[in-house]
Amino acid sequence: MGKSPDGGTLSIGGWGRVIGDEGSGYFIGLEALKAVSREIDGRGDAGRLRVSISSRFGLETRERIIAAIYREKFDIPSVAPTVLDAAEAGDQVALGILALAAREFSTQVVTAVDRLGLQGGTGIVMIGGLIDHDTVYARMLAAEIRKSSPAADFRAPLNAPVQGALLLAMAGLKRD
Repeated sequence: MGKSPDGGTLSIGGWGRVIGDEGSGYFIGLEALKAVSREIDGRGDAGRLRVSISSRFGLETRERIIAAIYREKFDIPSVAPTVLDAAEAGDQVALGILALAAREFSTQVVTAVDRLGLQGGTGIVMIGGLIDHDTVYARMLAAEIRKSSPAADFRAPLNAPVQGALLLAMAGLKRD
């Protein structure tokens, strides 16, 4: 979400997991599960992720993964911290997943910056469990954003996310 100095707002991405939520915990978890499925099939390498996901979630076989995803409504975003842990340990597959997520997510940020005309000294606040503190993913995302927006100014949030949501809801009520 972006906000211009005149108060206008713009949302880019965040369409949800079915249409597109690139860069999110769901996206990262899904990419990790895809890597594991390809390794089980013999079509690829999952690095440390297969062992990590198996030990943390009990997802070790094709049958178990299918049951968890389609019958038990497994929480796919819950896999994302496992990917971050593997990436912090230097796992190349995990680092590749995070690099893809960072590229996708940064494209959304840069698009918002461009559409709002904020190229000079744009303030950027990163909020969310995977990026609001120093993680390998937060560092990758910041680096990707800086490639296209070198003047990006990363800042701490002024308020908690719930306060921002409340302010947006109140602004919506005033318009109605």
